[in-house]
Amino acid sequence: MSIDRIWQLLTKRFNKEISKQELEELELLLRKNQGSIQVNELLTAFDGLTFRPVSDAAMIKRSANVLKETIAASAPDGGDETAGDDQGPVVPYGKSRVRIMMALVVLVPVIVFLSSIWKKNEPAKEMATVNEIKTDVGTKTTIKLPDGSIAVLNAGSSLSYNKDFGINSREIKLTGEAYFDIRKNPEMPLAVHAGTVDIWVKGTTFNVKAFPKDSTIEAALFTGIIELVSHKDPERKILLRPNEKIVISRSPVEKELNPSSNNTTPVNEEIVSLGRIKPDPVDSSYAEIAWLQNKLVFHSELFSQIARDMERRYNVTIKFLDASVSELKFTGSFTNESLVEALDAVKSIVPFHYTIENKTVLIRK
Repeated sequence: MSIDRIWQLLTKRFNKEISKQELEELELLLRKNQGSIQVNELLTAFDGLTFRPVSDAAMIKRSANVLKETIAASAPDGGDETAGDDQGPVVPYGKSRVRIMMALVVLVPVIVFLSSIWKKNEPAKEMATVNEIKTDVGTKTTIKLPDGSIAVLNAGSSLSYNKDFGINSREIKLTGEAYFDIRKNPEMPLAVHAGTVDIWVKGTTFNVKAFPKDSTIEAALFTGIIELVSHKDPERKILLRPNEKIVISRSPVEKELNPSSNNTTPVNEEIVSLGRIKPDPVDSSYAEIAWLQNKLVFHSELFSQIARDMERRYNVTIKFLDASVSELKFTGSFTNESLVEALDAVKSIVPFHYTIENKTVLIRK
């Protein structure tokens, strides 16, 4: 029995690439080797199915169940045997079931080696299973995605993607900060969902910073092109080109509840700032991705933001007992300095006092 030829013809039939002669050959082979199964009825049952590449054992199991149900549904209901001039071979119910299962033996390897059968309009919950990677504070990790793209996850961050990543879509959810080197695939753009923004790319290198506690979301582009859309203004699409950077700030403002009254309420409005990223003239490094080399670089940045970066770097909690200190701005960098050395370096610029209690740093004037 030419099983290889049957597999080849079935694949062509499922992909609608089979010729009339090949279809007749397939019918003849199945009739010859599977005890006169009515192949037309069997194959018609598969017309409502579509195909996707196999990604894991769970998909193969689901595919086998779908195929089994489809074949079972095409089986006769039993009863008396009847025959007519136009009906072709008629098989008793018991024998039919055996032969259908024999057909399953032939078809299941096709699924395993060639494709995975799924019903049309499969509910989204089937794709809900995700892979999630988290990094602790003080650590970072490199992730190779199924399509060959690379993501480097910064400390205190998490990244998740569907297990069928790269089959029908490429979507990533990011909480925190990550650097991406995305493999080109013009037919399947990659989306990064970070906080209140969505970033669409086809193949590029860029950095995204979107920590929940930060008041800003940042994206810096190094190669390629990315498109950014904010959830607050989905009609506005912002394109970034190499060496450009976007910062979206959530700024609280007072908004009138009723024009006829004096009542107001604080709301968060987004402020979008576009700029360019520039390499350091000393070592040609970029501040936006200095963390990849275990460096913390800041230019005229609020002490409150520097403190959040230090918390993730040194695995501590920093509290300001005087708000005025948190609003001071600093420029500098840390590489291999300890927590105390870093605090003393900042303190040498603008005097303040600090105490360390376990993993909590208290800062005051």
